[in-house]
Amino acid sequence: GTCLRRALCRRPQAEAPVCASSARAARGSGSMFRSSGKEANASPTRPPVGEVARDAVARLAEVFGDGPRFCILGAQAVQNQDSDKIVKLFAKMLADRLDKDAVCITGGMEGVQRAFALACPKHLRLFNVIPGDKESSGYACGTDIQAGDNSEERAVMLSLLGDVYLVVEGGDLVAAEARAAVERGADVVPLIR
Repeated sequence: GTCLRRALCRRPQAEAPVCASSARAARGSGSMFRSSGKEANASPTRPPVGEVARDAVARLAEVFGDGPRFCILGAQAVQNQDSDKIVKLFAKMLADRLDKDAVCITGGMEGVQRAFALACPKHLRLFNVIPGDKESSGYACGTDIQAGDNSEERAVMLSLLGDVYLVVEGGDLVAAEARAAVERGADVVPLIR
């Protein structure tokens, strides 16, 4: 309700400023993403060598655009069937209510994020931010984008990208991502059962 309405009207101010040269370099580095569907036959292009978190966030923000960003965080193994159903209903609700500039973002993980991604209608702009050590999300939906060398670095970047975070189940790592998002001014909607 209220968090979703606020997110449609503003963006948290914690995105790091980026100098023009790094923005140009990110734009000029070629395609940094590909569809995760079976029609794509090339592996995702890796981010520039030595890319730091600030530059990666700027690169991803450019791809996502200025619309509201909804990130999905959660357990890699769904413990409760009700959680799975709620995540799927949330994906459909967002698809019905969001404008064409909005994006939904997962970390390309199993469990909650996979359930959300697979429930997203095709017209919803879905991105799966995956670490450089992973070839693809394996979802066959949305667009995979590599950021960070491993899951820990990708998690840091994911916590810097969204306006609203839906948190479903999960442990200490998911809680740390959610805390980081709150600290920079994002809205976090926990699903507490």
